[in-house]
Amino acid sequence: MKGFIATALVLICIQHAPRASADPYEICLPAVERAVTTHYRVQSNSGRSAVRDALTQTRSQTDSGTSSGGGQIGVDLVDIIGVNLGGSSSSSKTSQLSEKYTRDSSLALTNEDYLYTLTTVENPAVADLAKECIRSVGLGQGAFRYTINDVQSDDFSITYHYVPQASSDPGFLTVTNLTVNGGAAIDQPSILGAGTKIHAYAGYTQRFRRTKEDESALVQLDVQGRPTVPVSIAAKKKSDPLPVGMVIASPLPWGQFAQLATDSSSFDARKNKWAPCDGRSVAGSALATGGIGQAPDLRGVFIRGLNDFAAGSVAPVASTQADPDFGRRAMDFQADAIGEHDHDMGYGQHGLHDGKGLANLELRNDRPSVRTRKAGGPETRPKNVALYYYIKIN
Repeated sequence: MKGFIATALVLICIQHAPRASADPYEICLPAVERAVTTHYRVQSNSGRSAVRDALTQTRSQTDSGTSSGGGQIGVDLVDIIGVNLGGSSSSSKTSQLSEKYTRDSSLALTNEDYLYTLTTVENPAVADLAKECIRSVGLGQGAFRYTINDVQSDDFSITYHYVPQASSDPGFLTVTNLTVNGGAAIDQPSILGAGTKIHAYAGYTQRFRRTKEDESALVQLDVQGRPTVPVSIAAKKKSDPLPVGMVIASPLPWGQFAQLATDSSSFDARKNKWAPCDGRSVAGSALATGGIGQAPDLRGVFIRGLNDFAAGSVAPVASTQADPDFGRRAMDFQADAIGEHDHDMGYGQHGLHDGKGLANLELRNDRPSVRTRKAGGPETRPKNVALYYYIKIN
């Protein structure tokens, strides 16, 4: 059975490789849900609801569907966990969970608490699978597994699991001390103070706060009869205040700009933070993943704001200010133009005069129409200063 469980978990891990930000339990929850459905009287994907009902000892939402698989058909998961609760001491982890979820009826059952509760049931196909899931989480230090959560935030946390390594291991271990050295401190309340009992497979999450962003920290958990569990916390990475897609103007040509921006003048869209706005491809960059595969070509042109920036209750742009070409999108080119206008043409008296002194004006079809003389340069433009444009791509 254990070989089958391990193989199932390996296959799940291959098919659903976890993302860095994903819940570490997500990769094995589907297999656990299937086992619960097969061996207990709950419908598919209802194991979580049944466990929560069992912890609060309420039957109103209990799923009464019958599974079609083998195993202990007809045995109600709520009854099983209820029996465990009845035989537990008030200090047991299961009783603590019962109090936690009974106190707040709106509190959603966490994956961590769900899996731990399943480790207490009698069916080995369910309990062992839940235990294997917990064993697969985080990093290992002796009998402990731990996961660092939100490590780049001002507040982060560490979740510890005690995982017995032999049948002779006790059901719980006792904390003797929890210390932090460096740029962090324990955030109250202290979950893992001296004397805390860490029950097997149960998760214990302690929060910490950074006291110095640019300094690493070392968190050490001391447990009676076991080696210290040290956890290193890296210094917080300095965030880049300039978002991807931002365009800036600079008097510096690309080589100098790249050097001062600690970028490479030998352009690689996968590695460079910036790109010249000359229409080049930026495939492989963060900007490209957002749907923009080329840098805007801003050579020789002015930048003009679009008529609409975002949906909402903002009043439409004034007609005296709006771009007359409605429907334009970002990076659309617009050719130069002169606004519609007319000119008054003045005529002076010329030709022969009659006796009354009036000019003799004659209109002839063989004469060309009157034209004004050419004036001005090759384009219409306001006063301006030439600069380079660069766009943030990573």
